[in-house]
Amino acid sequence: DEIILVLTPSNNDQTSTIAQTINPHIITTRIKNPEIDFSSWRNHGLSLAGGKWILFIDPDERLSPPLKENIQQIIKQPKPQYVAYDLPRANYFLGKRVRHGGTYPDYVQRLFLATKLKGYQGKLHEQPQIEGQSTKIKHVLLHFTHRDLTSMMEKTIKWTLLEAKLLHQSHHPPVVWWRFPRMMFTKFFERMIKQKM
Repeated sequence: DEIILVLTPSNNDQTSTIAQTINPHIITTRIKNPEIDFSSWRNHGLSLAGGKWILFIDPDERLSPPLKENIQQIIKQPKPQYVAYDLPRANYFLGKRVRHGGTYPDYVQRLFLATKLKGYQGKLHEQPQIEGQSTKIKHVLLHFTHRDLTSMMEKTIKWTLLEAKLLHQSHHPPVVWWRFPRMMFTKFFERMIKQKM
C-alpha cells in the first residue's frame, strides 16, 4: 500500500531521484543526523508507516518471487497467528551465493504486524522489540552484499570503528594479546570444521 524510503547520510542526492523515477508514489524522508544508528533509521521509517503490516527491506536485499507470494498470503489472513516473521537470507558475496560457514539460513526478522512492533533497539546490530509470537518463513530473502573488494573494505572499516566505540562505551574489558589467536582458532573451527565451509 505504501513504500517509505529512508535516506541515510551515506545516500547521495541521486537516490531519491532514481526512486521517484521507478515509483512516483514513494514517500522519501532524509535522516539529517550524520551518526550511524540503524535503530533510529528503522524507527523513523516506522513512525511514518500507516499500514497494518510492516516489511523492512535494505537497499541490497530483494524479495524472491516465492517469498513475495508467501508474504501476500500472510497479510491477507483475517486473524494472524503470529505477529512477526523471520526471513532466511540467502547471501551473495562478490556475485556468488554463499552456502556454508554459518551464512545460511541467516534469519532476519523483517515482517511485522504494525501494532505489535514497538520499535528497534541497538545502533549497529539493531533488534526489533515485539509483543507476541514469531515464526520462520521458508522462502528466501536475497541479500546482495559486497559486490567488490573496495566497498567491502570501506564498509568493514566503518563498521569496525563504530563497533569498537560501542564496546568501549559499554565498558567492555580490555583486549589482551592471547584473545587474537584464540578468536582466530575459534572462528576457524566453527566455520571450517563445524559448519563445513
